[in-house]
Amino acid sequence: MENDEGRDAARDLANLDAATAGYATVTAREGVYHLALGVGAGAIVTAQGLSSPWSWILPLVFLASVPLFIGWWRRSHGWWVSGYAPARTRWVVALMAVAYVGLAFASFILDSVWVSVLMGAIAALVITAAGFVWMVVWRRGLKTAEAG
Repeated sequence: MENDEGRDAARDLANLDAATAGYATVTAREGVYHLALGVGAGAIVTAQGLSSPWSWILPLVFLASVPLFIGWWRRSHGWWVSGYAPARTRWVVALMAVAYVGLAFASFILDSVWVSVLMGAIAALVITAAGFVWMVVWRRGLKTAEAG
């Protein structure tokens, strides 16, 4: 089959390889992103133990800000990968989700604002750390794909 556009397949593959190699490098802004996402998730966990209207306002504000997080990443990196998409990273997302739901449940069940604040702080640390771990696993998968 002929290539109607007159494009060179080898050149296109080289461009794709160069772009993938660029994804494999860490940028300074990633840490700020993971921290901000962790703090937002921690605020939702904390909100589970707060009285109304905060128990529903904080989660709504955070959920409304998710597109802003995605836009922030796209503007600073030029790309976006869904956290659930790459098969190699699903175990990170699964562990993070289990920890997050458990902390949110504890924040909701235990009748103390201070316990909720503690659970939210732990959730912020877990989500922030999981973001870094996710990126390491994802980048390792890119490097493995390049080598193979």
